[in-house]
Parts: sequence; C-alpha cells; structure tokens
Amino acid sequence: MTDIFKIILDQINKYGITGILGCLLYIIYKIITASSTKWSVREQSYITLLQNLGTWNNSLSDRLSYYQEPGSWYRDDPNAASFKENCVKGEAAYQNIRDHISISRIFLSDSAKNALEELLSTHWYIAEHDAVCTADYLNKTSQLVQTTYDILLVEAKSDFSRSRKLKFVQKLLEKNT
Repeated sequence: MTDIFKIILDQINKYGITGILGCLLYIIYKIITASSTKWSVREQSYITLLQNLGTWNNSLSDRLSYYQEPGSWYRDDPNAASFKENCVKGEAAYQNIRDHISISRIFLSDSAKNALEELLSTHWYIAEHDAVCTADYLNKTSQLVQTTYDILLVEAKSDFSRSRKLKFVQKLLEKNT
C-alpha cells in the first residue's frame, strides 16, 4: 500500500495536477477492473438460481396438470412414470437452490435474499403443515416459486443493467489510458 502512495507522490512531484488526474484515472480503472471480474460470478449465480426456480416451477405445473385437466393425456395416477420424473426434476431443482443459496448471499440484494429465504421457509410450512392434499401443495408451492422467480428476475435485470454500464465505463477508460 505504501508503494502506491509513493508512486502517487512521485507522479505529483513530477507532473503536478496532471499527475494527480492521471493517478485518479488509474485508480478508477483498477477499481472498475477489479469489480468487473466479480460480475461474471454474480451473473452465474443469478442464472443458476433462475434456471432452478424455472425448472422447479415447471415440474410443479406439470404435476398440477394431473389434477386439474380432466381428460388430459396425463393419467390421474400420481404413481405414473412421468409424474415421478417431474417429482425428481423438482426435487433436484429445489436441492440445487438450497445448495447454491449460501454462495449467492454474497452477491444478492436484500430483497432477493429475503425472497429466497421466504421461499424456503414457506415451502417447508406448506409441505409439512398447510397443504391438505398433493394438488393443494402443488398449487401453493407453484405460486410461491413464481413470486420468487419474478423478484429474482427483476433484481437480475437491474444488476445486469449496471454491469453493462460498468463495462462501458471500463472500455472508455481503457481507450483513454
């Protein structure tokens, strides 16, 4: 750290105000470069969570079709192979969300973290106490997952917008240095 201050003082002594401005541009460039490398990890975190929320919701919706669409090509048997396949997909997506949430807490906004925590706790309550039957569980959980998905999607779009602006400034500074 003292090396940086020494470089800054040398620049000021050698170049005056121009040296100060050059140092400031260099510092800003380093800050932007350092933070932009974190964006790819952040983006991957959002992508993983949104993919798993989407997979889980699709699984719930497909299973709900067994109960809500009389005469559909689905059999009214929750022991059918396709129903069980959807259960496995949903359980895997749910587990992926649980596994990934601990890492994602580093990057997510407070509203996104709160939405995910609410999803996990409310899902547990629905599964253990609130749902009176499988169709009720599927319906309530599907609504909950969709709400969480919508919140995370808004947050991801906002973050990606900031990421694009940050990359633009980074490229602008690269051209000037």
